[in-house]
Amino acid sequence: MERVADVLTRAGPATSARGSTALVTGCAGFLGSHLCEALLSRGHAVVGVDCFSDYYPRALKETNLVGLRQEPAFRLVEADLAETALPPLLDGVDVVFHLAAQPGVRPSFGEGFDVYLRDNVKATQRLLEAAAGRDLAAFVYASSSSVYGDQEVYPAREDAPVRPVSPYGATKVIAEQLAGAFWRSAGVPVVGLRYFTVYGPRQRPDMAFSRFLTRALAGSPLSVLGDGRQVREFTYVEDVVQATVAAAELGEHGSVYNVGGGQPVSLLEVIAMLEVLLDRPLAVEHLQAGPGDPRRTEADVTLAARDLGYRPSTALEQGLAAQLESLGHECVAGGTGQARDRRRSLRRRGAGPPGFAPAGVRVLAYSHDGYGLGHFRRNLRLICGLRRARPDVQAMLVTGARSAARLAQGSGVQCVALPAVLKVDNGRYVAEDGGSSLLDVMNSRSERIAAAVRDFRPDLLLVDRYPRGMHDELVPALRLHAAQRPGAPAVLGLRDILDDPAVIREEWRAGKYAETILEHYAAVLCYGDPSVYDPIEEYELAGEVAQRIHFTGYLADELVAGAAAELRRRYAAIGQRLAVCTLGGGKDAGPVAQCFLAAMERLRDRGWTGVLIAGPYMSAEDLERLSCDAAASCVSIVPIVDDVPSHLAAADAAVCMGGYNTTCELLALSVPAVIVPRVTPRREQQMRAELLGARGLLRWLHPSRMSADVLAEMVERVAAEPRAKLAERLEAIGRRGVEHAARQLAALLPAAEPAVAQRARADEGERLERVRAIG
Repeated sequence: MERVADVLTRAGPATSARGSTALVTGCAGFLGSHLCEALLSRGHAVVGVDCFSDYYPRALKETNLVGLRQEPAFRLVEADLAETALPPLLDGVDVVFHLAAQPGVRPSFGEGFDVYLRDNVKATQRLLEAAAGRDLAAFVYASSSSVYGDQEVYPAREDAPVRPVSPYGATKVIAEQLAGAFWRSAGVPVVGLRYFTVYGPRQRPDMAFSRFLTRALAGSPLSVLGDGRQVREFTYVEDVVQATVAAAELGEHGSVYNVGGGQPVSLLEVIAMLEVLLDRPLAVEHLQAGPGDPRRTEADVTLAARDLGYRPSTALEQGLAAQLESLGHECVAGGTGQARDRRRSLRRRGAGPPGFAPAGVRVLAYSHDGYGLGHFRRNLRLICGLRRARPDVQAMLVTGARSAARLAQGSGVQCVALPAVLKVDNGRYVAEDGGSSLLDVMNSRSERIAAAVRDFRPDLLLVDRYPRGMHDELVPALRLHAAQRPGAPAVLGLRDILDDPAVIREEWRAGKYAETILEHYAAVLCYGDPSVYDPIEEYELAGEVAQRIHFTGYLADELVAGAAAELRRRYAAIGQRLAVCTLGGGKDAGPVAQCFLAAMERLRDRGWTGVLIAGPYMSAEDLERLSCDAAASCVSIVPIVDDVPSHLAAADAAVCMGGYNTTCELLALSVPAVIVPRVTPRREQQMRAELLGARGLLRWLHPSRMSADVLAEMVERVAAEPRAKLAERLEAIGRRGVEHAARQLAALLPAAEPAVAQRARADEGERLERVRAIG
């Protein structure tokens, strides 16, 4: 191979009368060739570098370069970044786009790893060395979503922990670290981009879309690794190019940005889209999944939107059509006939087209939810627990909770949002928008619930709290479910305490709840321990209704607080004690939040610091008021977090309102806590706090007695109690509710295929190992 200096001398410099000169490594590749074309169209000169590795045929890369070779402002240098002297390559260059790398996840295992170290790590280090000391406007480098691996929270943000599950992903982490080191030590103006599964015309032949399209056009079965339900965020190449150019012009040096397409879908959904574009069914063969592929990728592009002005503009179906047409095939606009109908059905049901592995059984969970997330969060935890026992479960959540989609998206669960209502008193609601009549809103909600049941055709219907739904909105769906799926059960779930016994007895009598249970529900799950509170006795639930009630214990299990240590380091210095205050939805939590800030101000000189999780429904005015409070100087205030358990586990003491889910999280994690329960419009939270407080499992404070001095004293008092004693006391109550509920729900579902049952056992073993490792 010739020296770079010799090639440049013979070819002459790339020049442009208008723009600067850019160096693009990996210029003959899929993304590199598109980027070169975009830079040339903007008036820049481009020096393109490629070593034409044998990862896929050179002829394909030469085809990518056909148009570029005709451009006077483009010069091609065939060079190996890991071997060639690089300083001459950078002479006259204003900006570097470093895209060259050895791609592929599965080949990075085993002996092939040497190539990944050489091409992804060594080559990057050498290029950064050559860039050090030069007056570059930017050094933009390509990273990958593979650095994230499997995350606990989606969409993944740039500050999420990197935990790659492949050697390829590990080399990308190293490359990011190298770039950061040269930024900090030598001032190289690096900007990193974590690309999420780029697709479009010229895509590499080994990538999924390219393989699918090639085989589909040849009439061959599409090969899918694994079950096809793995979710990816696919990003169209033109959107990626837009972000890459913007990173050079606007990116903050030393930063890294996610670049995603904004539409995470499963591979089965992708194939369903292709069926519509081709207007015919596609045969599929499922192959053994290889190592190194995460089950989900999903990007939070907030930073890229803020700094780079990035907005992905290409919908997946549009991009797939463009990639298909680049292969010389004319797409069917929108699909026709049976293919279009099949597509609609697949989108609703999350299933695969004919020829796929069985889509599994379907569970629909309903929660009414006004302001607050308690009912929805309870159903979500139960669904996640059920899916660990039965991986073939397809789930849909129907809810009135406004923030449901954000919380559910990391779990791969579909959400149907109902028009929002606000609770103004026990059993009394108004339309959230204030302009609609409650009757119109309730009719709309009831129609949406029934449509979800009709289209999803669940094998099991799980209902939280209200047997007939809010204002009887669930009744049409219950009747439809029984008619279209005879024998498919409905299950009612109740928290341990609903309200004062006299109130609940009258509510059940007026609402005809007992009659509804006998007509529609195969079982009632009570998420509590009757030794703490027995609703059968307290609410006088006799006869066959009582016989259908099964106690699961508190939903105080299946929680993993994996980020607790990291959060502890983030919020508290060594030697400091940390108090965490979480306020549920936060709509009515202003007084508790204000008191917590004042209490922390008193505790500051005693070595305390705090975190206040305000909640998604706290008003902007209340948040602003809290942030401007002088006491906020020793407290970090955040509106919402995706990982409440890790925040609680990081604390020496917690201050919380008394919702059922929050209480269960405290019990699950053995966190010393002060509960300030809501006492209106229901007494449920106060009743639970009194009963658990009497057992020494927490301390509680009536809102009327709340003051900064009292709260500060109680925080210190609970923090001083040995956690071992708290954990010992917790053993006296049933608190494996998620596990027990999942077992009972699974028993009501159709039997799993043998392969599914085997996978469930393996997944459960892996999960327990992770829990032990974290613990």
